[in-house]
Amino acid sequence: MITIKAEDFIMKKEYFYFQKYKKKLNLKNKKGFTLVEVVVALLIISIITLVLVRGTMISAGTLKVNRVKTKALAVASEKLELIKSMDYEDIELISENPMLFEEGYDISYEITTVYEGDGSYKQVKISILKEPMNVPIDVITQIYPVKGIEEEYVEHPPPVELEIEYDNGYGGEREIKLVWGEPDTELEIDKYNIYRGGVLIASAFTEMLIDRPGNDDIYSYYVTAEYEDGIESGPSNVVNTAGEYEYLPPQNLYIVEYTQGGNARTVHLAWEAPDTPLTIVRYAVYRDGVEVEVDWTGETSCSHRIGKINYTFYIIAVYEGDIFSEPSNEVTTE
Repeated sequence: MITIKAEDFIMKKEYFYFQKYKKKLNLKNKKGFTLVEVVVALLIISIITLVLVRGTMISAGTLKVNRVKTKALAVASEKLELIKSMDYEDIELISENPMLFEEGYDISYEITTVYEGDGSYKQVKISILKEPMNVPIDVITQIYPVKGIEEEYVEHPPPVELEIEYDNGYGGEREIKLVWGEPDTELEIDKYNIYRGGVLIASAFTEMLIDRPGNDDIYSYYVTAEYEDGIESGPSNVVNTAGEYEYLPPQNLYIVEYTQGGNARTVHLAWEAPDTPLTIVRYAVYRDGVEVEVDWTGETSCSHRIGKINYTFYIIAVYEGDIFSEPSNEVTTE
């Protein structure tokens, strides 16, 4: 017969309850850990969902803005066509024309008159804005006057018969007196501009000037007339202090052809070099009496962009010592 002591029974009973409590505790711990995992997973899914929804909303907003911009450009193009169909003189009255505005759009116009030589054209800038656009779209175009409507060209002739009356003295005592005649015109002359070696050295209000160059170098001179309307004439005949030499101008200037590139028209010029033993440093191309930059296509040929406006060109040969020849013959674009 097995005898169990009371102490052993109590210890076994306590051990039994301890094991049972431990199992319950482990079960609770396992359930708590699984719940945390579920919460974390739900949080991650929520974040991803928010990002996707946000991206979709941004894409939809961008698509809407682009759609509005496309329509705004179409409206701007339509208004430009209406402006181009207007009389050139009426373009300044755009703000008074209800057809040039559109309900739901914020449209503004900026008109600038651009002067080129003796001609001009108008530059029209359209700014158009509509919700949800944040920045307006700008469309710019140039409108030229229709031939026959533009202002009549007024000739501004240069001074005539420029000559060196005397060239006296040496070094710092040297004096060169220039005299010339008035242009044959009824326009009011503000002043005369005197050029030495192609550089403006003085202005005069009478038909004479005494130049004191301060050395014994050889110089060439020409004179222009500056009129009250602000337009400067082309150069007079050219004179130089080396009277024994003849500084011949370029010969037989002519227009080779016109080429078109987009809205820009280009004229191609060519001429013959003067028959002279003297050294020509360069050729200067003048458009309506003002020297312009050109694209050189050869020693005696060049091209120049002129747009839709017609100009008169001539060429001057610049000899060694910055001595300018008289102008070549003139050619006018058509």
